[in-house]
Amino acid sequence: MSDIDPNVPSTWPLLTQGAASVPRPPDWVEVDEGSELLVMRHPYVDEATFHPTIVVRSMPTSASLPALGAQAVAGVIGGMPGARLLAHDRGEIHGRLARGQVYAYDAGVHTIVAERWLALAGAHAVEITAQCTVGQLEDMEPLFRAVLDHTLLTDSAVADGPMPEPVREPTRDGFLAARSGLDVETLDRVSAAQPYTPVGPVLSDAAFRLVLDHIGQPSMNRSQAYSAHREAAELVATGLMDPDGTFTEAFRLLTLPVAQSRQTIRVEGVHRGEVTQLDVWFGGGGATVASRASHAQLVHDDTSHAVPAGSVQVDVIREESVPLAIAAWAGVGPAWTVVTGEDQIDLDRFQARLDHGPQIGPPEGADDALLRLWAEPWFAWRVVMPGLERELSWLGAGAAGQVRIRGVRDGRMHLLAEPSGYVWTTLVREIGILAQVR
Repeated sequence: MSDIDPNVPSTWPLLTQGAASVPRPPDWVEVDEGSELLVMRHPYVDEATFHPTIVVRSMPTSASLPALGAQAVAGVIGGMPGARLLAHDRGEIHGRLARGQVYAYDAGVHTIVAERWLALAGAHAVEITAQCTVGQLEDMEPLFRAVLDHTLLTDSAVADGPMPEPVREPTRDGFLAARSGLDVETLDRVSAAQPYTPVGPVLSDAAFRLVLDHIGQPSMNRSQAYSAHREAAELVATGLMDPDGTFTEAFRLLTLPVAQSRQTIRVEGVHRGEVTQLDVWFGGGGATVASRASHAQLVHDDTSHAVPAGSVQVDVIREESVPLAIAAWAGVGPAWTVVTGEDQIDLDRFQARLDHGPQIGPPEGADDALLRLWAEPWFAWRVVMPGLERELSWLGAGAAGQVRIRGVRDGRMHLLAEPSGYVWTTLVREIGILAQVR
């Protein structure tokens, strides 16, 4: 979208909002949204192109940084229906401790990614939020990073009027406090508060096979409908087929990506020996997603969108929404990730722990980070992309976050903790490459 070199932000003009002075990228325009906000927007391209934006707020506060972080977490989960908080981590703005968030949501014809940063500057809370579509993220990320890296914060007192009411202090993360002396808000409850929420019909495996067998056909003949009368009744009940055997427009829309499929993805998951799967077909400008039990259903016993054994839930979504759907299904979300060296675990012990839970004891000599990982619920998941001859594997481990499964060598499983933001950007990058392969 832009040929701006993000390595030369010193030439960009600084715009000031309260305690923050933020560089404006060349050709970006300032939008008048009143004195409470500074809004910068990417220049107009065309009506179909989303305009990336950067919004800056500077607000009086008496809150601590952990309280601001907890408030921001609650704001996404409780105040933005349909949004998913993907990452919430430590960072810096102008040498000050900060919180960095990533969340995503569907907005009309676009899937939007927001990167939000919060820091304290004297008696002010500074919030910088950059937004673009999933498809624009690769181009915009370096520019957003350059803006953040060259933002200046100034300690300033509130000139007039009373301070806002104190913000309730959140519960602190005891592990991080004991291990590193870090004063951070707990994120333990976020995962369970963000279940995977598909909206399409739930079909038995037999009914879904019937759907796949009839893609591109206008109707089901009477002999087929008679021999598979239970499955045919499912299709009628879910609005995919009329009683006379004619497939509906909903059937056509749901199966169009499969009919025109050019690439597929398979995501395999396992929790305590129970295996599950999500399949994606790209084609026709969209993606068909067939999902079995999600991380939320298996790990948190979430029944709000449960898929019974022997069934799948089928959705059609935008292509650029696929990384978000996979992240939600696999339970990717905020965690205080402790990145240490690569852990090497005997393969038999690793597999037994995955199948049976933490009653399988940890390896002898495990450090505190590995002990924490061991005690959390495990959900191992693997993304298989035949079109790229590529596989990506992670272990989701509750409050310990996501751990890259790097493979087996010498009879030992090699694991490396990764912040959830890295997992998200990896999904976006790899799936974006796959979607371009014809």
